Amino acid sequence: PYACVWLLRDPSGRLDPVVSQAIISGLNIQMQERHWHIQDLQVRSDHVYLLAEVPGEDPAFKIVRDLKRRSAELAHAQNAAYAPDRLWSDGYLVVTPGRALDSEEIQQFIDFERME
Repeated sequence: PYACVWLLRDPSGRLDPVVSQAIISGLNIQMQERHWHIQDLQVRSDHVYLLAEVPGEDPAFKIVRDLKRRSAELAHAQNAAYAPDRLWSDGYLVVTPGRALDSEEIQQFIDFERME
């Protein structure tokens, strides 16, 4: 399994609840089609957290790049104001073998990424 977290590019930006729900629904469908077993998927106002068993041999950076692309396309399809190529920051967190991350670990990553 993999645990992944990625953030909005704009630290002051927020995903609206309708877009968050569209990302959850869309990723659940798309990942089921790829035979992923999602254990936890949370789309918060400023980040996405995913814990999933991912079949195949793709390296973590390719998996996260694909997830960020897919989620950005879903957000854009729901609301054109979300530009898919500028929605997510370049940084991300991947823990493998995956395990559940608690909110404190996720917040530590967010704080680290947002340091200037």
